[in-house]
Amino acid sequence: MKLLKPLFIFFNIKNSQALLQPVEQALLQPVEQALLQPVEQALLQPANIQDKFPSLLEHLFKPSLKVHSLPPLPPPDKNKFQSILQLIRVNHIPPTLFLCFSGAFIINPSLPNLLHSSFIVFTLDTILLMSASMVINDIYDIETDKINKPNRPIVSGAITKTEAIGISILLLGSSEYLSIHFLSENLQSIIHLSILYINLYTPIFKKILIVKNISCALMVSLTLFFTALASSKYPLNINPNLDLLIVACNLVFAGSWSNEILLDIRDYQGDKKENIQTLPVLFGKQNAWTCSLLILTTGLAVNVLKLYEITDIKIACLFTLMMIPQMNDLYNIKKTSFSNKSIEKYMDQTNKTLFFILLLLSSTHLEIHYTFAHLKLPL
Repeated sequence: MKLLKPLFIFFNIKNSQALLQPVEQALLQPVEQALLQPVEQALLQPANIQDKFPSLLEHLFKPSLKVHSLPPLPPPDKNKFQSILQLIRVNHIPPTLFLCFSGAFIINPSLPNLLHSSFIVFTLDTILLMSASMVINDIYDIETDKINKPNRPIVSGAITKTEAIGISILLLGSSEYLSIHFLSENLQSIIHLSILYINLYTPIFKKILIVKNISCALMVSLTLFFTALASSKYPLNINPNLDLLIVACNLVFAGSWSNEILLDIRDYQGDKKENIQTLPVLFGKQNAWTCSLLILTTGLAVNVLKLYEITDIKIACLFTLMMIPQMNDLYNIKKTSFSNKSIEKYMDQTNKTLFFILLLLSSTHLEIHYTFAHLKLPL
């Protein structure tokens, strides 16, 4: 257009502006439309630019820019219900039920006599309290579990701390409700003290050397005694099978105490970081293992002598033979330099040994029926 203006002036053509304006519009309008159309589309349809912008950037800066898409998040591998079962350690329920049944059956060897409210409710209370204690322990042990057990529900985020507190309150409240409405006053007192204990164990007792292990072993072993008490209509001191019950309680106490020390060896790294005073942390894994061995062998010797006294040598020898696989696995822990795998294997063997020995004791009832016959009390 600048070239045409001198020509119009040279030929003295008037109104050149009026003649040039249509030409300018004809020439510039397609150019303006070509330039403005993408802008108008971007303004009128903003969603389109989000689709085209990455490809535009990639085209302009292809040598230096690469657009990557994030991979989709993996689906959760466990639902909430499964996480709750893991939180309460549902795999501990069958052994606990067996402990309750064994203690009751040793004292009261009759299935029909066990089907009454006191024994059933007390067993349910025991399961509820055991589950609550597991939840409370996980609530307090979040920091140590990040090292020792990173797959626990609270640490992994599957269960929040608030949810865990709510679950523990529900379990404890259910236990208290059942005991108040269905148990006698003496059994209610046992439930009340148990609730107090499991709330004090992790924040207080667990941090005290030796007290931690003994108190935990004592609670497990008393499970047999308390369920025996709940299943009996008469005082236990007149029951002929009381000595067998004492052997069973002593077996569980020594085994649980020994196991607690071995579990402390397994949790050595986390306990040391959190400054928790355990035998392995203070005296080393070797000395802790030796203490575990001495406790288990002492308990074995006491039980064998007691069985020989109240039954016969056959039962005492059979009891000893049943303990051999467990003792062998205990020595394997030392041979494998106290590996977690060997400790877990030992724990599995402990449950199997306890199962068969309690079956033995439950089937070995002392024949002193004359005591009940003399007192005119039913067995």
